[in-house]
Amino acid sequence: MKTEIITLLIKIVIDFLSNYKNSKNKGKIQNDPLSLQLFDRRAKVYDSIQGCLFIPISSTATDKINTLPQSFLQKTCDVPFLFGKDIENKRDEIYDTFLELRLVYQKLKSVFISNEEKQRLFYKENKLLKKILNYSRDLQRIFQPYIDLSRYQVTPEISSKNNDMIKK
Repeated sequence: MKTEIITLLIKIVIDFLSNYKNSKNKGKIQNDPLSLQLFDRRAKVYDSIQGCLFIPISSTATDKINTLPQSFLQKTCDVPFLFGKDIENKRDEIYDTFLELRLVYQKLKSVFISNEEKQRLFYKENKLLKKILNYSRDLQRIFQPYIDLSRYQVTPEISSKNNDMIKK
């Protein structure tokens, strides 16, 4: 019995010291609801941008391209409040690219364009799609400082306050 108590006490002390050391080096995201909410909102914007970048690459349906710039702005309207100027600038750059692509598709629909003009527009479309593909490849790197959880320690522990709320 004494051995079990001593073992338990040693385990508690070791756990306490390791948690104390980790808490000094890392924040605890579960104890910081504002950080968790901020992360969730940032992740939602990131996923929205990623989804919008996928539309022109995977789809030839011009109806989706026609509504893409407006949809993109709606899905990313929180960017100025959640991110720094770098993400806001990148969002604006992507938006401008979507507008250019929409204009190219609208011109391609015209029956009054020459073959030479069509070739020029196809070349521009290809160039814009490559640009969009590069945005999608760089997206994770650009967003990394904002959606990185490596500085947080996420543990399965439930605080006694949360535990009391669950019981009620």
